Amino acid sequence: MKKVSETWLSLGLVTLVTLLTYGVLIWQLGFYRDDWYLFSTAQSQGPAGIVALFQIDRPLLGYFYAFGYQMLGVSPLPWPIAALVVRLAGHLAFFWLLRLLWPNERMATLTVALLFSVYPGYTVQPNAGVYISDLVANAAALFSFVLTIKVWQSSRLWIQALLSILAGLLMLFYLGIFESAIGLEVARFGLVWYVIWRKSQSVSKPVLFQVLKADLLYLVLGATFLVWRLFFFQSTRRSTNLDVLLGKYGALPLRSMLSVTVETLKDIIETTIFAWVVPFYQFVATSNYRDFAMAVGLSVLVTICVFVVFWRAYHGMTSPPDGPHPPDQPLHLIWLGLFIVAFALLPIDMAGRNVLFTDQWDRYTL
Repeated sequence: MKKVSETWLSLGLVTLVTLLTYGVLIWQLGFYRDDWYLFSTAQSQGPAGIVALFQIDRPLLGYFYAFGYQMLGVSPLPWPIAALVVRLAGHLAFFWLLRLLWPNERMATLTVALLFSVYPGYTVQPNAGVYISDLVANAAALFSFVLTIKVWQSSRLWIQALLSILAGLLMLFYLGIFESAIGLEVARFGLVWYVIWRKSQSVSKPVLFQVLKADLLYLVLGATFLVWRLFFFQSTRRSTNLDVLLGKYGALPLRSMLSVTVETLKDIIETTIFAWVVPFYQFVATSNYRDFAMAVGLSVLVTICVFVVFWRAYHGMTSPPDGPHPPDQPLHLIWLGLFIVAFALLPIDMAGRNVLFTDQWDRYTL
């Protein structure tokens, strides 16, 4: 009997963990909070009403929701199912990205992918009608990063051109959904720099030139999007209106800069550390015994599945899965992760938002 490869076992484990984490009670979900204004508009005015609803702030988001309404309708169940599928796609894209960055670190990359899959900081997924857009933007960004790395690894010009176009379109798509995610483009630059630097092991000017060349398309697209968003598009929503934000910073510049710095540092700690503690405490403090027992049971089941796959993949093979790696490899993972988290959060804090584990404000941890 042919053995299942480690890659397929890992993909299956990420899929299983995602489904057990987010899909067990999915048939009990309905519409909540901001879902209601979206679907009340859809039922009274149709898709055109949804499009008009977002013209003042994020025009692409209106077309996205209108398409979702036409595809999924107003029945509650299809929306959380779609959100689960999209979230799974994002988890698999993240796993793919890790394997591209560290192809020899199979156990480490699978472990990080599993932690990403069960990340407890983002708790608004049941609010699927509205916040499915967060998950779609997240998956689009991750697939765009994957394609960017594949461009650099490919030697054929036509493949490079095709992948670059797809990565650029995904980039514009996720920025159109959530403009404050522009910080992820700094993350893309960091990923490209890391891949090129690791191959050359140099910090010389030629390496920087290679990085700029590899990231040039995305820098141009990002700059173009920013110019359009800041100087041509007029948002009438107070929280995303440039004049309102500039007025706030102009009135108290030093205080505003200090506030952004402090809030960003706080959000980094909350996103990377507190997210693993605070939501758990909130759940335990308010849940009934049945829900708590089910959560514990699922945790045990997931732990058993992880143990079995790790034993099967990494002890049942005739050759070790991990190749040689430098001793400072874990430090690369930590510093690159902190770099990405910091610059992903910075634009959100500059826009006057920050991470709070209450209502829907924890969605910025994604």
